[in-house]
Amino acid sequence: MRIALFGGSFNPIHVGHLHLADELRTDGGYDQVVFIPSFVSPHKSPDDLIDPQLRLEMVRKAAEPAGFIVDDCEIKRKGVSYTADTVDYIYRTYAFEGKPALVVGDDLLDGLNGWKRWNHLSSMVDVVVARREQDTLPLCSELSVAIENLLLPISSSDIRKRVRDGKAYRFLVPEIVYHMIEDLGLYR
Repeated sequence: MRIALFGGSFNPIHVGHLHLADELRTDGGYDQVVFIPSFVSPHKSPDDLIDPQLRLEMVRKAAEPAGFIVDDCEIKRKGVSYTADTVDYIYRTYAFEGKPALVVGDDLLDGLNGWKRWNHLSSMVDVVVARREQDTLPLCSELSVAIENLLLPISSSDIRKRVRDGKAYRFLVPEIVYHMIEDLGLYR
């Protein structure tokens, strides 16, 4: 089984996340995509970050019915999550063929070699770069592969802003996530 690791804050998870996971599984040749919500990301400000258990619940309700795996290892670990530690955990926990794919957005590509234990990490995974911001595929080093994913101009930060500003966002997130945001008054 070939697996792709899809980490992030998922604050909130949206249709762009799910579509990318579907592309990885359907078009990218991966048998399974593992969503790994972070407790706290070392690369993002925690200002708008809602409770990790709520984010985990949203990811589970959105991803599991589509047949994706959701792993809560970073939330259980608490604190700042480093990808190298998570990849070590994946090797101890899952059975898979070859190296797992580590999915990163094109916005993170330039800073990868500054990640904690990068030399170790780069030997353990195939870095798969997904378009987030660029219309063209990013130039990739020998350590990474770009995929021709559909560029959906949706981001969690834009969704949070739309919620705060009272603007439409209902069809940018899965229906269950929309209802959680509304019912719990999240991101207001």
